[in-house]
Amino acid sequence: GIINIKSTSGSTFNIDNSFFEWIKEIDLDNKISIYEDDFYKKELSSIENDTRERKLLANKMGEGWIIQIDSDEFFLNFNGFCQYLKKHEHLLNGNKKIQIAAYWITIFKKLNEGVLYIENTEKFYLATNTNSYIIARNCKVQTIRVPFLVVHYSWARSEEELNQKISNWGHNKDFDIDKYLNFWKNIDKRNYKEFSNIHPFIK
Repeated sequence: GIINIKSTSGSTFNIDNSFFEWIKEIDLDNKISIYEDDFYKKELSSIENDTRERKLLANKMGEGWIIQIDSDEFFLNFNGFCQYLKKHEHLLNGNKKIQIAAYWITIFKKLNEGVLYIENTEKFYLATNTNSYIIARNCKVQTIRVPFLVVHYSWARSEEELNQKISNWGHNKDFDIDKYLNFWKNIDKRNYKEFSNIHPFIK
């Protein structure tokens, strides 16, 4: 497997060979390309490294619609979204930079009885015709909102997995990780209605 990879915060991790074997098993038409690069620069912050990684990936993807979906995001109607992009292909003509935002259904926590999810209209940037990312997937250009939903398993992980995520993602310097992890651990089916905002750094 690939070893000694650095996250955007500089932590080291490995990818087991079984992952690549799984890719071969499901990718019967050889559609998947794996792009390897050095996505960590010690002189940059975590979010700056995240943004740089997205720019490098966008450059690798080439021209046209650039769609970036993270591994914890599951599109509910990707075919419909592709049809939308084809219908609006004229937006690629000319020099006007735009980005497209869809909406998350954020899964907060898995319980024995089911899941806790966040019912709101939180948009996220999904596609663009430019690679000029400013902060993560946000290019800070004209935004078009589209009525497509993506299930986001942002927080619905084991405690170990969640700790790994929030210690290494681009926003790891924006909040108290230990305090938030304890907050997450104590939310269950009896008390979840007591909290109006569970985002770690958006007040």
